[in-house]
Amino acid sequence: MTSILALVLVLQPLLFQGTPAKGLTDPAAFSQITSERNPQTKKKLALNFEKSFPKSKRLPEVYIELTRVLVSESDFVSAKQYAEKAVSSVDKLKTQPAPPEYTNTTWHDWLNTIDASAKKNLDWANQMLTWQQQQLRSTLRPR
Repeated sequence: MTSILALVLVLQPLLFQGTPAKGLTDPAAFSQITSERNPQTKKKLALNFEKSFPKSKRLPEVYIELTRVLVSESDFVSAKQYAEKAVSSVDKLKTQPAPPEYTNTTWHDWLNTIDASAKKNLDWANQMLTWQQQQLRSTLRPR
């Protein structure tokens, strides 16, 4: 029995890596994503967050995090797609009333900040995609 318990304790991080615990709240799942250092695990957590919390106000930030991971993997096309999702999810949030934990002013201030971040992120993803395409063209161009 003791050896089984020891084995479970040793393997627990490996068994549950990349999937949020059942019943994990939106803020806890978001915190898990932002604190994760392993890119593959961060990607899995972000994709699980998108499925588990499709109406979360944190989605734009999750998409921005996912964009960064995808760029680090040189997947610039997917990075651009998630950067675009970040911008569109902010646009959706702008149509919603302020959540109870925000005043109207703080909600709109936060939306303006995250909107600017999402747009800068999209610009960066576009620049990275353009750079990649230029590199491919110069490699394929006869000299």
